[in-house]
Amino acid sequence: LSMLCHRSLASREASPLPNTDGASSPFWSPDSRSIGFFADDRLFRIDVDGGALRDLAGAPVGTGATWSGEGVILFTPVPDAPILRVADAGGPATPIVAPAEDLARQAGGSRFPVFLPDGHRFLYFRAEQGVRGVYGASLESPERRKLFDADAAAVLMPPAHIVFLRAGRPYVQRSDASTLMLEGEAALIAQGVVGDATGAVAVSASAVGSIVYRTGTANRQRQLAWFDRAGKQIGEAFPPDSDFALNPAISPDGRQAVMSRSVGGNVDLWMQDLTRSGARTRLTTVPTPGIYAVWSPDG
Repeated sequence: LSMLCHRSLASREASPLPNTDGASSPFWSPDSRSIGFFADDRLFRIDVDGGALRDLAGAPVGTGATWSGEGVILFTPVPDAPILRVADAGGPATPIVAPAEDLARQAGGSRFPVFLPDGHRFLYFRAEQGVRGVYGASLESPERRKLFDADAAAVLMPPAHIVFLRAGRPYVQRSDASTLMLEGEAALIAQGVVGDATGAVAVSASAVGSIVYRTGTANRQRQLAWFDRAGKQIGEAFPPDSDFALNPAISPDGRQAVMSRSVGGNVDLWMQDLTRSGARTRLTTVPTPGIYAVWSPDG
């Protein structure tokens, strides 16, 4: 089971943070005293010095968050939803733009927001084919503008550089503070950096110019397996799947399972035949996410 740990870059020792079992997508507060993260269908924050865990909002499949110096947290509760905002002390989570207006203007969702230094403008990523790239927006305006093509979410290197991923390779490039458009030439900084099917990228950049990253396989493979009531594995349900397969729901007769998978940047429901290895059928195709399926008793 995953949990959060923290350590200094000058040390090899990592310290686990209590009450963070199952945590994913951690992000720092502006003062580096607290960490936000997703777990158990919720958005939480915890103080690094051992403070109490705080439940901030619901997030069934949290897909990125960012924290401003003015106490605002932006987050995406599911991969293809509008971005929501919530106070870092808790309270109601509200859309930046009304959901109906946002969906009418653009199909798909807004993932992995990242605040710019002014605490009002932010970047976010869209993963759908045809519109994939990094976009810019502001808390004060409904306007959304595509800034440049990219294969994953952007990483800000304050005050004026942006790290982005193309063809599995991360680049850093200066941006204009007023327009957010890239300037000059992009510099390649590494090879084979991890970026998964949702658009998350394993890169972090600091204001002093340091970059840390992880190389390896882009998407972790997942596999359903059968276990008996004593916890012993007795079989495998289907071959390993690298398309972010999550949230399986088994049919009443035990012969099929429906789960969410991210293919081409869109999260849809897929039917897996558990009696025939590899037999899989796509059930939904709309731009909005298909995540949790529920079976009726008669199948």
